[in-house]
Amino acid sequence: MLTPHTIFAGTVGEISGNPLVALTLGILSHFLLDALPHYDTTDGGKFTPRQIGVIVIDFICLVTIMLIVWMGLNPGTAFWFGALGGTIPDLLDNVPFWNKKFRSTIIGKAFHAFHDRIQKDEVGVWIGLLSQLIIICLSIIILMSTR
Repeated sequence: MLTPHTIFAGTVGEISGNPLVALTLGILSHFLLDALPHYDTTDGGKFTPRQIGVIVIDFICLVTIMLIVWMGLNPGTAFWFGALGGTIPDLLDNVPFWNKKFRSTIIGKAFHAFHDRIQKDEVGVWIGLLSQLIIICLSIIILMSTR
C-alpha cells in the first residue's frame, strides 16, 4: 500500500529539508516500513479484482491525504521528493505492466529478491492495517509539528 510509504517518506523528507537527501531517505524508509508488520495484497503476484480494489482504495486515501497536506500544511520541495522516494521501490517492483521486465534484469532480480525477503506482511488484515494507520497518523502529527 502506497499511502503509509508516501506520507512517512514525505515527512522524513520534509524534516531533512534537502530534496536529494529526502529522495534517498524516502527510498530507504520504504524498506524500513516493509520490514514492519503491515498489510499488503499481492495475491500471488497476480493482478486480481481484489488487488485492484485495494489499489483503488489506497489511491483514493493517498490522494485525499496528500491534498489535505498540500493545502493545509504547504510542505516544501523536500517533502515531495521524499514522498516520491517512498513510492519508487513498489513502482519498480510491483506494477504489473513492467515488473516482469524489470525483474528479468540482473539489478531487478536482486532488487526483487531483497524487497520480497524483507516483507513482513503475513500478520493479517486488521493488525496490518492498524500498523499502517499508526504510521500515517504519526507521520501527519510529526509533519504538523514542523510547522
